Amino acid sequence: MNDLLTNPLAIAAFLCGVAVLYLVVSRTLKKNKD
Repeated sequence: MNDLLTNPLAIAAFLCGVAVLYLVVSRTLKKNKD
């Protein structure tokens, strides 16, 4: 777990994954509202 915290590439990949998940979730929530 410490390797992830000290590895900038791992941090960037994690943040990208979170951003993509957020976009997908918000998009599906908008679809459900319609």
